[in-house]
Amino acid sequence: MEKLLDILFLTLTRLYLYKGKHKTVVVTGSIGKTSVTQAVATVLAEQFVVKTTKYNYNTPRGVSMTVFNFTIPVRQIGWIGLLCRALGKAIFTWPKFTMLVLELGSDKPGDVQKFAFLRPDLAVVTATTPEHMEFFKTIDAVAKEELGTAVYANELIINTDLVPAKYIKEYASWLPSTFYGKKAYNNVQVDGNQVIISVEDSRISSTDFNLIGASGLSTLLAAALVAKHLGMDGMTIKQGLLRIRPVAGRMNKLVGLNGSVVIDDTYNSNPEAVKVALDYLYDQKATKRIALLGMMNEMGAESEKLHRQVGSWCDPRKLSLLVTLGEDANNYLAEEAEKNGCKVIRTTLPAEAGNIIKKHLSMGTVVLAKGSQNGVYAEEAVKMWLSDPADVSNLTRQHSYWPAKKADYFVNI
Repeated sequence: MEKLLDILFLTLTRLYLYKGKHKTVVVTGSIGKTSVTQAVATVLAEQFVVKTTKYNYNTPRGVSMTVFNFTIPVRQIGWIGLLCRALGKAIFTWPKFTMLVLELGSDKPGDVQKFAFLRPDLAVVTATTPEHMEFFKTIDAVAKEELGTAVYANELIINTDLVPAKYIKEYASWLPSTFYGKKAYNNVQVDGNQVIISVEDSRISSTDFNLIGASGLSTLLAAALVAKHLGMDGMTIKQGLLRIRPVAGRMNKLVGLNGSVVIDDTYNSNPEAVKVALDYLYDQKATKRIALLGMMNEMGAESEKLHRQVGSWCDPRKLSLLVTLGEDANNYLAEEAEKNGCKVIRTTLPAEAGNIIKKHLSMGTVVLAKGSQNGVYAEEAVKMWLSDPADVSNLTRQHSYWPAKKADYFVNI
């Protein structure tokens, strides 16, 4: 039944898109996909009518949900109703958008190829770092997957900070590509509070960009490059960049209790993303720096090694306290951090971690929260640190079916 639904939705989506006059931009990568997708859509909206990925609908059927402006139903029977509505839209209506910006997810080898029907004009590749390693097994397999759009896209934009040159040469050398990255191409410079972004003949600078850290700068640059490739001028691009806001759970800076600062990066986690987040925390002027690091899910046979790598990144000179959450974080990450000399507290539930850190929040404290989703849910700890309870709406996994799913998990743990 599920395969039949996929085939039917794909057929109707292809029919509907075939009737439109639009360009398509897709985003793949181990980390940063959602932030880059939303940033690109925000900038392009300054000049185009944009349709972009809804929520985190990054599967082939999720593309259908985005294109037809549907929401995934709570009950299975709801798919039949959506299919009928999709049929009506595909036959009797035409797309009104002029730009389609989509996030493409991949949990296992071959997933990216399922999106070949989109035939994108541009594909952005954000990273080839460890992800879903129980299925991919090796980084080489991850790179082959994330660069898989090279088979059917017209052009690539690649983050060379997080995509090694050897993989680009092996899996995408035949396709026209533009490269970006602070390390390799110096497209981004920081002068005090001013960020300077260089794209082709445009130099865009401001002290008012809303994204933070290396990942935020990389996101801004990717969005600027896509916009430039699609013919936007520097001033219009800058206007769009200034409108970009952090996506929930992705390096989102919030006001914490007692004058503290909370950096919420709880949407998901893998080793490279944790290191980038920790580096940002280390750079902050603070009386105390605290990190809550949750388990990184789906690391497979590499889990112990990768958790230990993150633990070795924990610096006792820059961390007042490290709290770990989840089995592998407690067993491996915590042990490695302790070897470095860090003060570590192990926890099994986000409420436990939240209460421990809450006692340490004071003026000048900066706390980072990072972790995967299923079985970790570090955002539930972040709730306990917010100065304004209304900021809960800015956290990840607070809507749709997530509250009920988390409640079931915590009851049965």
